[in-house]
Amino acid sequence: MTDDPQIESTPQETRADGKVLALAKGAGISLVGRLLGRGLMFLAQAILGRSLGTAGFGLFSTGWSVLQISMFASPIGLQHGIVRFGAPVWKEDPLRFRRILQQTIFMAFVSALISGAVLFLLSPQLALVFDKPGLDMVLRGTAIAMFLSVLIRVAAAATRISQRVQFSAIVEDFLPSFMLALGAFLLTVIWQGGVRGGMISVVLAYAVSALAAFAFLIRLFPDALKPVTWQRPLFRELAAFSVPTALAGTLIILIQWVTRLVLFILRSDAEVGLYQAASTLASALVIMQASVAAIFTPMISRLAGQNEIGQMNDLYKIATKWSLYVSAPIFLVLMIFSSNSMLVFGADYTAASTALVILSLGQLVNIATGAVGPLMVMMNRQNQFLQIQFVALGITLLLNFWWIPIWGLAGAAIGNSIGITVGNLGAMIDLRRATGLWPYDRRYLKGLLAALTCSLALLALHYFVHAGWVVLFVAGALAVIVFSLTLWRAGFDAEDLQFLSAVRKRLPF
Repeated sequence: MTDDPQIESTPQETRADGKVLALAKGAGISLVGRLLGRGLMFLAQAILGRSLGTAGFGLFSTGWSVLQISMFASPIGLQHGIVRFGAPVWKEDPLRFRRILQQTIFMAFVSALISGAVLFLLSPQLALVFDKPGLDMVLRGTAIAMFLSVLIRVAAAATRISQRVQFSAIVEDFLPSFMLALGAFLLTVIWQGGVRGGMISVVLAYAVSALAAFAFLIRLFPDALKPVTWQRPLFRELAAFSVPTALAGTLIILIQWVTRLVLFILRSDAEVGLYQAASTLASALVIMQASVAAIFTPMISRLAGQNEIGQMNDLYKIATKWSLYVSAPIFLVLMIFSSNSMLVFGADYTAASTALVILSLGQLVNIATGAVGPLMVMMNRQNQFLQIQFVALGITLLLNFWWIPIWGLAGAAIGNSIGITVGNLGAMIDLRRATGLWPYDRRYLKGLLAALTCSLALLALHYFVHAGWVVLFVAGALAVIVFSLTLWRAGFDAEDLQFLSAVRKRLPF
């Protein structure tokens, strides 16, 4: 027997190792972009929350919620279709690849133009229906940003075909967040433009990002937009795949965001603002999962085409496990120091600390099920995924309209978290039944041990120091150190070491 692991490994094992390394490298790049982007987005939301007050922030959040929902609905799934059809032919058939890019972008442009124009024209009527002064201005700004966001999502998805995810990380995460934070400071703090200044910031942020997205697309694929004869059957192929996928994706994002709209209908603008602040903090948990998914989706698209179920399962396991590992310290800090966390937005926002705890639990389920959505789409189970998400949305709406009038913010958070749980667990169980893909094994026990140790350390800190928001920095550092040391002492698995090594090499420090 030789000591050389490369000689001992089988070709299948070597290919699997290569996939893990590629996943880790892409995740490392995407993670940096998403960390910067989410940090800047959190800063922008905190600036807006403080400068607009709970009521103004609630009105702004209504438009922001519509925008986030439209980012999944308006592209009609074409951000997935361009990867699903483009990735397998990128190098093998350049002519078909150009057709796919051009026809997909054209369909996205038409879809974005229609949806944006409809919302823009209906904005005054919607403001009258809901009797909300200023809502028409918010929705018109949202309509313009909606059009731009569709172009950003489709162009950014196209750049990921190359598996160079830094470009999509810039235009989808870093650049919009940076421009929004800068605009929020200049237009709501310095200029004191109120909600109008906040909406102008959103439009400018998305305009700059859209220009950058197409600049990167042309840089990666210089011939992509050169004229080529289009084929009508390709429109049908793209639509047949993308529309069911879009419906499923829209249902997922509705489950995440529709609660704000129900709050907007049933309660005050101030409560919408409180919920938005709590939800913004809870969404920090999914940074790693979103980073992994950016490179995970085009990789599993190719593996699905080759029917490499074993390698897909390996990637599913490692991606889910490290999404949980990275998110666990943040989750525990938010759970134990919930009131301190809400102080970042201001003292008025501590009333949403219970909602933060409940929403964080829902997001933990989201992370624990892994990238189940992209897996079901790439395994051609988008119709089943759509059905599951439809049931989950129905449950969310039912519980929202039932519990929000009774329990307010807590009822909203519970309904939202239950909807997320039903949608994600249902999809994961269906995926296992149909394909055998499953993210869990005994190696997760190390993570549970690390989480328990970290919880005890944070509870001890909370017992002695629990006032002010500055303690969050100490709690965060303590959580990361204790969790990481416990994992290290428990012993990393071989694929964990590969993953960490590849990520470390791609980090800029």
